[in-house]
Amino acid sequence: MDLARHIGPEQILVGIDVKDKWELLDRMIAALEKSPIVTSQPDEVRKWIGPLLLEREREHPSGITDGLAYPHARVPHFRGFVAGLAILKHEIPYETLDNSAVRLVFMAVTPLETPMVGMQTMSLFAGLMSEAKTREFLLAQTDPVKVYEFLIEQAPAFELVVTARQVMRPVKAKVSPSTPLRVVTQLMCQYGTDAIPVLDDEDKIKGEVTSDLLFKKGLPDFFSQLTNVAFMRHFDPFEAYFENEAKSTVGDVMSNDFAAVKEDTTLMEIVYLFSVRHYPKIYVVRDGKVLGVIDRAVVVDRILNV
Repeated sequence: MDLARHIGPEQILVGIDVKDKWELLDRMIAALEKSPIVTSQPDEVRKWIGPLLLEREREHPSGITDGLAYPHARVPHFRGFVAGLAILKHEIPYETLDNSAVRLVFMAVTPLETPMVGMQTMSLFAGLMSEAKTREFLLAQTDPVKVYEFLIEQAPAFELVVTARQVMRPVKAKVSPSTPLRVVTQLMCQYGTDAIPVLDDEDKIKGEVTSDLLFKKGLPDFFSQLTNVAFMRHFDPFEAYFENEAKSTVGDVMSNDFAAVKEDTTLMEIVYLFSVRHYPKIYVVRDGKVLGVIDRAVVVDRILNV
């Protein structure tokens, strides 16, 4: 990819000092508006860039993880795409997925009519910033030209394919096979999830416990053959829970049929696992250890709102 066509040193703000993300966004938008790509757009297109970037940020905060943010907007009839980068002097709060403060911010404007350009641009940013040494290098720079040259040099190494790395989020809850079921249900309620990974002593994923498995524990086997249970008004399906509450653990109900993928798994493969294989969650792993989790809602949001 020829990133040099879409970003210039003038759109790279180095060591800037801002009080909050709104001041930051205003300054980044002002820099974008001076780029040749933006100045060549018709007036009726150019006028929407700032308002749509700010509206998108208010509706869907763009903080990611590891001190990164990706404010972006899809503008009707925009030709090509334009990008900017800000390297902040100090961290600022930014509503990130891992609650980290932000110092590296990549901004992009892409066409409304071609949503894959937006997803590919997000993939490029995530790829560029995926290595800690890259982020450390950028944070140490004081010259926008050197940052520009670095980005241009690195960009061709990345394919514009949306992968698991771009859509995963941090794992909020995890359990072990010995965790009591009572604790599992509390975690599910606390974090609003219906599936939790089961890890061993080395933090490697060994299984998954889901709300469906918990429900089935209290139901007799013949329930799966019924088409209607209205006639069983007085049956208590949770009697088994009360009888075995003290000794039941994750190991009693966990399943080893779960979806684990690598960081470079494509969006198409992820959608297949959700829509065809019907997995409730997808876990992103490296050497067996969980790096993050992918939810259906996050994937749909990224597809529709990127």
